[in-house]
Amino acid sequence: LADEILAEVEGERGALPLLAFALARLWEKRDRENGLITRQAYRDIGGVGGALARHAEALMERLGPERHGTVREIFRNLVTAQGTRAARDTDELLSVFRDNRDDAAEVLRALVDARLLTSYELRSDDGPGRQRVEVIHESLLKAWPRLVRWQTQDADSARVRDELRQAARTWDEHDRSDDLLWTGSAYREFAVWRERYPGGLTAVEEAFAEAMASLAGRRRRRRRIAVSVVIAVLLAGLAVVGSFWQRSVREARRAEAANLLFQAELEFGEDPSATVAHTIASLELADTPAARRLALEALWQGPTALVVTDDDVAYCRFSADGRWLAYSEWGSGAVRIVTADGNSKVLESVHEVQQVLVLDSPWSDVLLTVNRTMQSGPQHLVLWSAPEGRRLAEFRYEGAAQRRGVGWNENRVLLLVTEDNRASVDALRFDGARERLGTLDFDFSPDEQGSRSIRTAMDSQTGRWLGVVVDNQVMVYEIGEHDLSAPRPLGRHEGSIVDVVFDSEGRYLATANQDGEIRLWDPTGPSPPTIVKGPARLEGPVILLARNGSMFYVDFWEDERDKLWLWSVTGGEPRLLRRFDLGVGAQVLNYVEMDPVGGHLASGFFDRKVRLWRFGAPADAEPLAIGRDEPGQLGVPIFARDGRWLATTATFGLALWPLERPYPSVMRHDVDQMMGVVFAPDGSWLASLGALEAVRIWPLTGDVPAEGRVLFDDDPVCLAVSPGGGRVLVGTQKAEGGDLLISVDGSSRRVLRGFHGQTSAVAFSQDGRLAAGAGGSFDDTEKVIRIWDVESGEELKVLVPEANPYEWTLQFTREDSLLSAGVDGLRKWNLATGGSELLYRGNVNRFAASADGRRVLLVEPQTVGDVFPARTVFLDFENDVVRRLDSHGSRVGRVALDPSARIAATGDADGVIRVGPVTGEEPQLLLGHQARVSSLAFDPLGRWLASGADDGTARLWPMPDLSKRPLHTLPREELIAKLK
Repeated sequence: LADEILAEVEGERGALPLLAFALARLWEKRDRENGLITRQAYRDIGGVGGALARHAEALMERLGPERHGTVREIFRNLVTAQGTRAARDTDELLSVFRDNRDDAAEVLRALVDARLLTSYELRSDDGPGRQRVEVIHESLLKAWPRLVRWQTQDADSARVRDELRQAARTWDEHDRSDDLLWTGSAYREFAVWRERYPGGLTAVEEAFAEAMASLAGRRRRRRRIAVSVVIAVLLAGLAVVGSFWQRSVREARRAEAANLLFQAELEFGEDPSATVAHTIASLELADTPAARRLALEALWQGPTALVVTDDDVAYCRFSADGRWLAYSEWGSGAVRIVTADGNSKVLESVHEVQQVLVLDSPWSDVLLTVNRTMQSGPQHLVLWSAPEGRRLAEFRYEGAAQRRGVGWNENRVLLLVTEDNRASVDALRFDGARERLGTLDFDFSPDEQGSRSIRTAMDSQTGRWLGVVVDNQVMVYEIGEHDLSAPRPLGRHEGSIVDVVFDSEGRYLATANQDGEIRLWDPTGPSPPTIVKGPARLEGPVILLARNGSMFYVDFWEDERDKLWLWSVTGGEPRLLRRFDLGVGAQVLNYVEMDPVGGHLASGFFDRKVRLWRFGAPADAEPLAIGRDEPGQLGVPIFARDGRWLATTATFGLALWPLERPYPSVMRHDVDQMMGVVFAPDGSWLASLGALEAVRIWPLTGDVPAEGRVLFDDDPVCLAVSPGGGRVLVGTQKAEGGDLLISVDGSSRRVLRGFHGQTSAVAFSQDGRLAAGAGGSFDDTEKVIRIWDVESGEELKVLVPEANPYEWTLQFTREDSLLSAGVDGLRKWNLATGGSELLYRGNVNRFAASADGRRVLLVEPQTVGDVFPARTVFLDFENDVVRRLDSHGSRVGRVALDPSARIAATGDADGVIRVGPVTGEEPQLLLGHQARVSSLAFDPLGRWLASGADDGTARLWPMPDLSKRPLHTLPREELIAKLK
């Protein structure tokens, strides 16, 4: 029996474990009574192979049906197509099971522990050994029915699998060269086999298969390319021609777009309308960031023109309800009506001369045209029903008639006209009837010097009064239904009378003499006049403005400069509201208009520009200059009744300018560098600081804010405002040192002692009790933060930063701790102990913090000092957030947080201001500064953002609507539509 058993296992690897396994099974079957191992027992266990097969089935029952597939896959990789054993590296074998490697490793261990497989280490002389595994004995391959059945089922695919295994191993050992991959019919046979093969592949085999597929794909593409090349060659002639044509078209479009953008840049500053028009045309050809940026910058300059016509226009008027406007053309005398929807109609030509004047009308559907403008000769007036353009009535005055005034009363037009040196008042009705209400018994002929000694005025809006000044005697006539009242003397006004005019509501008559004295007469009674002492050397007329009759202006010449004086006459004595300095040689044309709702004042100039002042803006803000860069003379600016549009007439056309969009107010200092802007806590004024020049206060309250003033002008470099708004703390660059505590009303000034050199930053505590300043000596021997008691001026504490250079920003928090920024980072000081905590490590230049100090927006330069590049970082200590605001660019120098600490504003080295959420979305762009932005501040009331820059200006920007997508980020077509 021993010889038979040894013969069965002889020459097999793993014979000893197999022999031990067979003997163990025989021992279990031994003849216990006689103490013998019998040949019959050996036959009963099926020999060595049978014993092993029964043992294998027992293991399969223990593993369970769910793992039978794993066992089959393991044996599939350990048996060759010839039914012999194949040794495999353990790692290679387990790589087949990519999705359940751990479970397969556990099954493999169970098979080894059950002695169905044997595992051993294959040693290597040049590295670590490899763990290998194989079937324990050939007899298992024949004696285990389940395994035999598996082999039979896989017989068709086993050959290809063996070949694949060998080919993959060879390919891997030769650096995975494409030359060793299967191609052609071999690859096609593999592809068919792979679709049917139920088992998995090892990692190397899978890589080999993927490489073959990739190679086959490349070859297919090369074949397709080859076919395409043949076709392309056949079409080469046409393709080359077409390519050159398309390229030339693209190049031409790009060149044309670049040329249009160049033209837009040339127009920039002179004609924003032309700039926007050229950038729109450029964008239609090629979408470029430069065109987007230039269009937005032009829009910030001022309103753009809606050109109604390029023909020479004499005059225009809006209808009372704003639904249409009418204008007359020079030369042809044609009158055209344009409705709000863009339709137009030319009125039937009835005037015999080529100059036609369109006059105001209080009626929405009535238009009055006159053939001459303040010239002697026949007068022809026509009343029209607009906008349909139907004639209602005509009135002719023959001879040397001259229209001297027009008024409106109920359903009639009142006309003051001179004929044969006598003046008469006529009532013109819509049905064509004309009634003479009365004649003035004065001689209107010129005196020996060629001037007239009589001046008249008609109450045009109510049609109730006629005012006359004869030889300095002021009198009025009341205009009745069918006649004039007897003249009522009001008094005398001595001097050379230069103008007589009624206010818009007929409440008073104003007379002005050349010495600058203005008298306001009550036409209803004999009360003495209110006297306004205006400027001397009054050259032009006094013109009352239609703002509920409450304001008028005086045009005069002073120190070779044209000026406008704006007065209020509402209740009590008149009050000077503002002086408008129009500049040297501005040559005002007396074309001055105020919009009926009182938002703007406009004046035309010989430089073809209209200057537009906004009453709610700071009194010293520069006017908005609007106009078109065309040759010719600018005519009269006319406002729509609701103040939404301004029309300008000129020899180069008629344009409409929308006024609803707010624009920044620009205030200028006498130096280039602006070091600070800060609002009063209640938003009633803005303080701005020109470096080493002055601190200026700009009032912001009232329909017409008061004029600005200089608060301090002795080398200021930084400033802060107390919480109550009554005091300003100014840091200076005086060698003797000292920060100044100044009352806003200028009543007091005190020096806070301690510094002997420049102060770099100042701040008030939130209760106003403490003041802080950072700075030190000019020789860099002392750089500290000083804390003072505001009431006593006593120095309470000196804080010494660890880093010697200046602290650039200071801000108190609600708990009276102090934040400071320097080259070592953002630091929080405990004022009680003098100690500090580093909140953010880095080179922090400037910062802005919420009132509680829990949210901070800071500038972190990438090099030491106030230089670029620099990034913006938002810190939220409450929620442990550190966020870089990359959307604000890399050249940021100044930052600001709104009172809610949800909106960030940044200013950069190129003059660009960005405003957006602290969450980092794309910000809105505010464009206008021509140099580095040096200071920013949010209005406490949320109306404006203030900025200062190294172009010498402080600007008040309207707060942008962050709910809207920024204009410069819109898709191309949407952007173009928006611009149009």
